[in-house]
Amino acid sequence: MFTTPSTTRLLPIAGMALAFAAPTFFQSDHTSEPPTRFVLTIDGDTHSMIAGEPLELLMGDRKHTLSLEEADTRIVQAAGLRFEYPRMMSFEYEKDLFSKIWTLDGNDAVVMVFEFPIAPSVEEFTAEQVSAYSSLGEVESSEIEIVLEGEAVEGTRLTVVADMFSLLVEIFPIDGDTSSKRWIVLQDSTDDVGSTSEEFDDIKAMIVETLTRTP
Repeated sequence: MFTTPSTTRLLPIAGMALAFAAPTFFQSDHTSEPPTRFVLTIDGDTHSMIAGEPLELLMGDRKHTLSLEEADTRIVQAAGLRFEYPRMMSFEYEKDLFSKIWTLDGNDAVVMVFEFPIAPSVEEFTAEQVSAYSSLGEVESSEIEIVLEGEAVEGTRLTVVADMFSLLVEIFPIDGDTSSKRWIVLQDSTDDVGSTSEEFDDIKAMIVETLTRTP
């Protein structure tokens, strides 16, 4: 139950008391996305909270004011890989007898993590990607490199040019330079001169900075 705007609740917890400021019922700015709501559970007692609303922690005679905010990134764990990505990107997982695919989809950039029960060769997987993107337009390929956990990983860059759009695709094997069960594929919608989007640059930098992997 919410408190009235002029009161707070004090919750005794093992010698401490939490004073909950009354939730804000109305947004002052109706043009922005509403803040995220959270449910806080303490010893089985649940309380509704709104991101950015103050929370007072009373310990003896000292009062500490806390605030809960959403981080700008989330952490995905896929096929033994773990890395941060912008929280506004959508998440999807698909599985069949032949593969598992994790997809992070943004406005311009897409990240896909593939896992196969049997490792395809680099030539095989790359050829499949070239074949798939060739149905959209003309495809040119070149070598590229990314640094993951301080180690250079060689991959393939595809430039796809169609009548109405152009794409950049980067393909990286995770488990070796000849074959791999795990792959990361980055895709971006490029502009008229082939420059990548800010979103693509951000997610790629996050992968380089935060990715960890287990065998």
